[in-house]
Amino acid sequence: MTAGMTSSVVRKTDKDKRREFVSSLHRLQADLTGNNAYLAAQARQKLAKLRRSLAGERQKAEAYDLLFEYDPPLDEVDTWMLVAGLYGLHPVRRPDDSGRRTIGYAMGELAIRSAGARGRTSEAVKRRFTQLLSINHTGDALSHYLRQAVQLLRSKDVELDYLRLLEDLLKIRDVRSSNEEAQKVRLEWARDFYRVIRVADTHSQRENDAADSTDQKEDFSGAL
Repeated sequence: MTAGMTSSVVRKTDKDKRREFVSSLHRLQADLTGNNAYLAAQARQKLAKLRRSLAGERQKAEAYDLLFEYDPPLDEVDTWMLVAGLYGLHPVRRPDDSGRRTIGYAMGELAIRSAGARGRTSEAVKRRFTQLLSINHTGDALSHYLRQAVQLLRSKDVELDYLRLLEDLLKIRDVRSSNEEAQKVRLEWARDFYRVIRVADTHSQRENDAADSTDQKEDFSGAL
């Protein structure tokens, strides 16, 4: 390179790499639901490989080629692989506000969609979410409970923000992170979960109150 010239190569940050990787996952979903039969078949094969990566180390190794194209930091590979496997279970379109909604938000929506009579949110979903919050996020139990959560989300077609999930998991699984940082992530999940439920419960209560008021008026009119 001659004097005075600068390199045109822009070094990607780790955050840039994560965004590109998650974007590649969303492209698989787009190809899967698109009109190109060849791309759909390729996407189906790749998603199956990602799903199988949750089964064990050998299956995980077979899926590494889908990760290393995006040059993940070596200390982040396992977390990238976990998120990719979860995406294989439940591929979704890219959310408009990608990177902002926590898994707590998604589980809150799940609780609402699983609501019983008179719009009461699902206690079973609340219990499952509490389990996810309370486990040791640096242990092997994490992938088990996350897999259960994502399968539940898929059952009710609730979308998950995988970019935010990746960023959050990197914080709570990083041995260099302080307990305070990991706890902050868990608290953000809990806050979003109960915020979604609170808003829905308030809306449901208003609808029930309005319905009760209408019934009372009809009863009064009938009495006349």
